[in-house]
Amino acid sequence: MTTQQEPKKTVKKYIFLSNMKAFLLPFLIISQALCSSIYDLKATDIHGLEVNFNRFHGKVLLIVNVASECGFTDSHYRELQRLQDVLGFDDHFYVLGFPCNQFGGQEPGDEAVIDEFARSNYAVDFPMFSKVEVQGDSIHPVWQHLIDESKISPQWNFYKYLINHEGKVVQVYPPRISVNEAFDDIIKLVKKARLVSKQKPKTVKKDLKDEL
Repeated sequence: MTTQQEPKKTVKKYIFLSNMKAFLLPFLIISQALCSSIYDLKATDIHGLEVNFNRFHGKVLLIVNVASECGFTDSHYRELQRLQDVLGFDDHFYVLGFPCNQFGGQEPGDEAVIDEFARSNYAVDFPMFSKVEVQGDSIHPVWQHLIDESKISPQWNFYKYLINHEGKVVQVYPPRISVNEAFDDIIKLVKKARLVSKQKPKTVKKDLKDEL
């Protein structure tokens, strides 16, 4: 009798553990995203190369979910590239574009098509990444992090997440707020990032001099 019941207990235990794992997994993923820094994350660029976000440490970032066939496409791509030209010349600021087809199916092409569209029409040279999902079960870790930190989920194309030089989300702009309207907020952060960057070498030199 005991021998016959033993397999049943094992099966029930296995099913229970499997159900618990499935139940806890989303919470573990969310917990990891909440605890991690954006500099711990990675993403694949539009050419298929892996980009470690630690390369953006100390930079101000504007992370945007872009689309090629949206009513906001023309104005946003023009203003985003202009912003990169004006503020990105000294490596303290980057626009990061993430194509997404979740809103209205307005980014239907593959990476090659998207890249050609952005470069040929708007001379885009800021970093562009492979197509991602920015909400739902298949959300990209970068976007999960942005949402967890800001408590704001994108509801359409061209949501703009502003990250300061410490890697913190400080502002989120929906598409109805233009890049030009956000400029004052962005330039303040870039100026601060430049100041901090200039102060670091001086501090190191002073400390070394004191030790000598």
